[in-house]
Amino acid sequence: MSRKIHVRTTPRSQHISHQRFLAASVVLLSGCSQSPVQETDNFIPEPVSQYQQDIMADGTVTFAEYERAVLATIACGREGGLSVTQPQLDASGTYYSYTFSMQGADDDTLLAIHDACYEEYLSSVDFEWAAENELSGRELAEEVQKVRSCLAGAGFATPNGVTPDELFDLLNEEHLPDEAVACYLDSVLFAR
Repeated sequence: MSRKIHVRTTPRSQHISHQRFLAASVVLLSGCSQSPVQETDNFIPEPVSQYQQDIMADGTVTFAEYERAVLATIACGREGGLSVTQPQLDASGTYYSYTFSMQGADDDTLLAIHDACYEEYLSSVDFEWAAENELSGRELAEEVQKVRSCLAGAGFATPNGVTPDELFDLLNEEHLPDEAVACYLDSVLFAR
């Protein structure tokens, strides 16, 4: 049997509980590079590959650079034996998602192959791309309301005035049906 794992790029996917959201996203935490450490005001230092250093050398990440890093990650996964879908842009046209699998492989094997590729080609680029595409306060409030409405439709009530981070924590702690989890995963809040 082949297990499929869905990846939506952006740093938020790095912080989601592996236990709760494995079927929908991937915890992308590994390090295989031995490059210098990069530090910015918003970034936890980590080894950054030369590939990513070259992309970020001018201090910004363009959509073309982000896309190139996503495609390099996918190509690397395929070279490692993964079956990877073509990347799809989200509704905002800002972030890519894709699904990977390998016939007969367990989650640890899938994640090890993917994570090595992600760390080599995309992790820091992904973070910087997301930082450059943050939502405004108004957009953030509107998106929280959309997610709350979707969750209510799925039978899960959330408190008034909930912040995006509180909403994330609440969803990460609760045992929700897939329909409710999808409300959050399909939102641009997931990209935060």
